[in-house]
Amino acid sequence: MRRFLISSKKFAGTAELLYNQDGDLITINTRQSDLTKALLAHFKHSVPVHVEAIETSFSADVTIVEAAFEISFDMFWNEYNHKINRKRCEDLWNRLSISKKVAAWLGVAEYNKFLKANEWRKKADPETYLKKEYWENEWQ
Repeated sequence: MRRFLISSKKFAGTAELLYNQDGDLITINTRQSDLTKALLAHFKHSVPVHVEAIETSFSADVTIVEAAFEISFDMFWNEYNHKINRKRCEDLWNRLSISKKVAAWLGVAEYNKFLKANEWRKKADPETYLKKEYWENEWQ
């Protein structure tokens, strides 16, 4: 995972870009910026789909900083959004390796997409998701 923070004199705050281990764009996060609708459209058009093009994709007035990427328990907890047994889940989370934390966090989106398509299926408690490593399943 690679994380880049983008800032400019044209907007306040920072935008965040996340690229997966293959260098493909997975997330654009502009919540920490005040981009106008027009600037946001231009920004999204400028973001490269592959990390190799990041240095040449933006104009000279943009600052690009590669930052450490760490997934906190709170990031997982908010993404999973089924808040049951927080303490036990946090203990399980802390025992995971960094790569498993990344996989677990990224897997939530696929799991949620599967649940949306299969409304008959109940969402597992986050404790079960972590214990049984649900992110390893192919949710189709």
